[in-house]
Amino acid sequence: MEEAKGAESRNDFIHKVNIAYKEARETRLWLGMIKAALLPDSAELTDLSAECEELIRILYAILKKSRAASKSSQR
Repeated sequence: MEEAKGAESRNDFIHKVNIAYKEARETRLWLGMIKAALLPDSAELTDLSAECEELIRILYAILKKSRAASKSSQR
C-alpha cells in the first residue's frame, strides 16, 4: 500500500491497490496450502489466514469505492 500512496493519478492508485489485492489473494492460497499439507493444527496459521481475509476485504472495499469514484468523475 505504500506504493499506492505515491500514485501519480487515480487510475495509477487503482492499479496499485489492485496489485495488492491480487497478492493478498495469492497469499490466502499459499496459507491454505501450507495449512492443509504441513500444519493442519497451527493456531498461528489460522490467525494469519484470518488477517489475510480481513486485508482482502479492506482492499476490495478500497477498489470498489475508488472505481466508483473514478467512473462518476469521468461522466
